[in-house]
Amino acid sequence: MQRIAKIFSGFPGLMTASATLALAVGGCSDASSTDQFDDEKVATSVAALDVGTSSAELDQLASVDPAQAASDLTLTKTKGCRTRTVDAANPTVVHVTLENCTGRFDRHVVNGHLTLTFSANADGSLHVETLSSDLTIDARPFTRTVSADITLDANGRTVTRHSESAGTKQNGDTVVRSGDEIVVTDKATHCRTVNGTGHAVVAGTRNIDSTTTDFQTCETPDGDDYCPTGSIEHVNQARARTVLATFDGSVTANLAISRPKGDKAKSWTIACTPR
Repeated sequence: MQRIAKIFSGFPGLMTASATLALAVGGCSDASSTDQFDDEKVATSVAALDVGTSSAELDQLASVDPAQAASDLTLTKTKGCRTRTVDAANPTVVHVTLENCTGRFDRHVVNGHLTLTFSANADGSLHVETLSSDLTIDARPFTRTVSADITLDANGRTVTRHSESAGTKQNGDTVVRSGDEIVVTDKATHCRTVNGTGHAVVAGTRNIDSTTTDFQTCETPDGDDYCPTGSIEHVNQARARTVLATFDGSVTANLAISRPKGDKAKSWTIACTPR
């Protein structure tokens, strides 16, 4: 998978988280609007993109100095879909351009720009604000803002992140999501592990609360992502059901659905390299 300048996403970071981002990481799902579990697939995609996007952008940072961190970010390896440049007037600001970056879930295509602004926290950690502009996922507008604090140690880094994202589904339904995640990156294994919670509102009325548990992606020798492990659970209040999406390192994501009229299982294919 080509890394999203993981906002989103979310979408981050995802996810990838990183971010999840993600997330990043919009128009959130390629599933048909007749898919009765489309809301959960959308919430999963948004959470996973959020998980991936921002954390992937920050994986290689080795300094808590804002200007050095910005410079380091522009020097890390990238896939062909992404470029990073330090702002001409402010050495603590990085501009990221995304061009046809592809995501893991339902093969979303992300285009647009991100602006990352680094600063120093009083406790010695690094702070970064990420703001999207003219961002699209599958050609539909998507917005994402992220506030993150980064702690570095000998083993890697820990990112504590809050994200806000918004976009539309293929059928036109709006999707608004907020999330809080902790992303731990292991420098030796190139793995990112995400735990956190999120809240998505679909079409203004359908509320979905999500919990991400030990969602992990690791990097292949070529810099792509192995298929994830872990889980993302959704409680869909409007439809009175709980959907647990689990990932086992294969190209298949599994859904276990619990609802008043009976349980059900479902799966779909994701784009990644099997472990």
